[in-house]
Amino acid sequence: MPAQQRERLVELAAQVAVESDPSKLRALLLELNKMLNTKILPEKEEKTS
Repeated sequence: MPAQQRERLVELAAQVAVESDPSKLRALLLELNKMLNTKILPEKEEKTS
C-alpha cells in the first residue's frame, strides 16, 4: 500500500474515533470502508486464484 494511501487510512480512522456528528461519521466510515475494500478484495482474489 502506498504511503499516501496508508496516511489517508490512518487519518480517516482518527477522524472516525472522535466524530460525533452522525452524518459526518457515516461519510467518513463509507470512505474508510471503500478504501479498505479496494485494498483487501484484490488480495483475497489473488489468494483464491
